[in-house]
Amino acid sequence: MEMNKCVNIAIDTVFFNMPYSGISRVWEGILSNLELSSLEVNIILLIRGKEIPRNILKSGFHKKFVSSSQLIHIPDFAYPMMQQDVDILNQFAKQYNWHYFISTYYTYCTCIPNILVLYDMIPEVNNFITNHMWMQKNLAIRNASQFICISNTTKLDLIKTYPYLETENYPIHIIYCAISLTPIASENIVDEQKLKEIQDAEDFYRNSCLHYGLKTKKYILTIATNQEAYKNQILIQNLIKKYRNALVKELDCPIPLVIIIKNVPNPNGCIIDGALLLSDISDAKLQILYKNAAIFINASLAEGFSLPVFEAFGYKVPVIACNLPVYEELCPGSITYIQNDVDDLFQKINIVLKNSATIQRRIESGYNHTSKYTLKKQIDNFQNIFNSLAKKPYLEQQHLEQQHLEQSGIAFLNIIFQSYPESNNARKKELEYCILSNLEHPYIKYIHDFATESSLYLPDSIIKHPKYKLVSKKESLQGAWLSYKTAFNYSSNIENKKSFGIYWAIINCDIMLSPLSSIQWTLIRGWLNSKYILAQSRNEFDPISNTAKMDFHFSKLMHSNTQDAWFYSTEQPLEIKNCDFKLGMLGCDNAIAERILSSGFKIINMPETFPIWHYDIARGKNSSNFLEKHKQFNSDNSNNSSNNSNNSSNSSNNSGNNSNNNSNSSNSEKPKNTHPERTGQSLVPNYDALMRINGGYNIDLITIINQLGGISNLEKYKLISEMMSTRIHIYNP
Repeated sequence: MEMNKCVNIAIDTVFFNMPYSGISRVWEGILSNLELSSLEVNIILLIRGKEIPRNILKSGFHKKFVSSSQLIHIPDFAYPMMQQDVDILNQFAKQYNWHYFISTYYTYCTCIPNILVLYDMIPEVNNFITNHMWMQKNLAIRNASQFICISNTTKLDLIKTYPYLETENYPIHIIYCAISLTPIASENIVDEQKLKEIQDAEDFYRNSCLHYGLKTKKYILTIATNQEAYKNQILIQNLIKKYRNALVKELDCPIPLVIIIKNVPNPNGCIIDGALLLSDISDAKLQILYKNAAIFINASLAEGFSLPVFEAFGYKVPVIACNLPVYEELCPGSITYIQNDVDDLFQKINIVLKNSATIQRRIESGYNHTSKYTLKKQIDNFQNIFNSLAKKPYLEQQHLEQQHLEQSGIAFLNIIFQSYPESNNARKKELEYCILSNLEHPYIKYIHDFATESSLYLPDSIIKHPKYKLVSKKESLQGAWLSYKTAFNYSSNIENKKSFGIYWAIINCDIMLSPLSSIQWTLIRGWLNSKYILAQSRNEFDPISNTAKMDFHFSKLMHSNTQDAWFYSTEQPLEIKNCDFKLGMLGCDNAIAERILSSGFKIINMPETFPIWHYDIARGKNSSNFLEKHKQFNSDNSNNSSNNSNNSSNSSNNSGNNSNNNSNSSNSEKPKNTHPERTGQSLVPNYDALMRINGGYNIDLITIINQLGGISNLEKYKLISEMMSTRIHIYNP
């Protein structure tokens, strides 16, 4: 199949490099049965390592992806280097023009939308020790644009753990697993390979299992391939220890229990404490074991779906299990429930063995429920999602009325700014242009103006716009100058979060977000969800060409002191220390950067990935004269020349919000520069520019260090300490 469709979806097969399990079987069924010819998108399969993993070769689904552009080898994955893996995936995404990314197990990238498949939220619900695996899962969730859950129970657990996903209207689809192991009679098989597998399985059962003393329909089957405590293997162990002789008697079988478990050295199994232990069981052998079992027990204390339960249903084998919410969702009335108690388990085994009418009804109910979870339904649902991604994005259609944009549900950003009564008419038009541009931007939900009596100077097109919010008198500044503390407190207010959401930006009045055609703004949510605050340097707007570019002179310092917008999330209370100073004064951007870092947040500047446009032509202010302009303004308005002694290494061109005119007495004059940068400052260099220095996709650390005059041993020590702390986690007993 040629790659002749517009949208490319990359699927990372990373889980097939791990031991074969239920997740492997889920994806094996999906990838083997996707009808590529009926898809309106291209599917690209990512193979980890130079060789195709054994679990993929065994299934053979990779043979459907015939061209080199459909089957791409990428480096192996390891948890200690999971951050580098993100860089690798980003590089491949750009190189091969992927549009969406899906992982079989929680790998993710940050430069294109991620569709995350979630199997359960067991580690989060049960407060498992945070290890690299669950750290990565957390980051994968926070960077996902939409989700696929294998049950509604998993969806509810996801929302319970990450409530913002519901309040912010993230798409969460439910696609149930397919029951892949269904009874197949060998006489119906035409494929010689499959027929051989069935015959080998029958030989295995006859020559190994029965040889050990197993009797057909006289043993209990259970699966404990996962070593996690929640799988509750201890209950099965206690059953054998306490009731082995009683089970032998009740079942009339010397081997009353078959346990499928990991790492049994003998391929034909071994007997331990009266139980037959098997591992590395093929599907055909598993079918034989289900078919001939008297009872199936699932002792697990948590499940996202539980394929084995439904596979047992397919063979009309009665199931005993702990009472879990997912069973009441998927197969109500079908399971004999137990408490997590060995005596109760033995009692329920005896009840099931009596095969009463109640047990028969449960068996029939379970068998009937399997028809709801077919491979066709699962594949159809995946194909529908994939094909929906092939449609033109909503924002690329022809212009739509504003109310339709609001109804689309794509808006998520709240803007905080402060307008003022500008007397220079040319400058006034620039500011109004920026405000209107933000109001009409579909990704902006509302703009919150901290001005006083804006109706006296802003046109109706702004103040009557449904997205324009004049901050209430109770919360407004009553003529005072907007500070970072005020903005952070306002956006962190519980009622404001409920009304407006958790995604916010503080911007200057002459700043607008870039047009939608130039950027996927929704990707910024992944950074904000991951506890980053984006300190964005501006691009200078040219109204004639309707484009913007970064000022060349500021690039000498990597735009590390020209921040005009701050994007952040208030999912958790935003507690930034010592930030009660005003926006717009020289040095405030580098001062607030230091406060953000010292308060435990991460900070990054990506002005090309998420561009903000600065419109300031009327004043003729640029990188070569901004200090002079600031000095002139301060002298004219506050007669405080001492406040203008900052040099360009620690100063900002961040005055567009309120700096040009304060003639209206209802608005405070520009505050005197209190020099917050002198009590702590941090520069925030342009990440996008650093990534391009050698024309590649990685930051050339050595070149940058040399440009900055080298690095001391103590600086190296600090860097190494941080790297070790990230990669190595201590788990004391």
